[in-house]
Amino acid sequence: MTISTLDHNQEEDTFDYLALDLSNPCVLLNTLQQLRQVVVQEGQDIFNQWRSRQRCGAISRIQRQEFLSSGLNLAHYMALRRHDLRPKLP
Repeated sequence: MTISTLDHNQEEDTFDYLALDLSNPCVLLNTLQQLRQVVVQEGQDIFNQWRSRQRCGAISRIQRQEFLSSGLNLAHYMALRRHDLRPKLP
């Protein structure tokens, strides 16, 4: 996935939001749309790891069908927490 306006830091797997003018509505909208794409993909990756039967030789960590949507929601939340749009404090 290409993120044209965000400077991706491969080493930390984060993006440099400070380089963007988030006070500009068009830049903010574009940034949030791209952030959503990244969070959806990262969340799905996390969830898939949880569901993988090959992870650590153990059975699937989420076994109850009624917990699947909650697990996916938690995975998306965890992916979102990896990204912070707020400026860093000195």
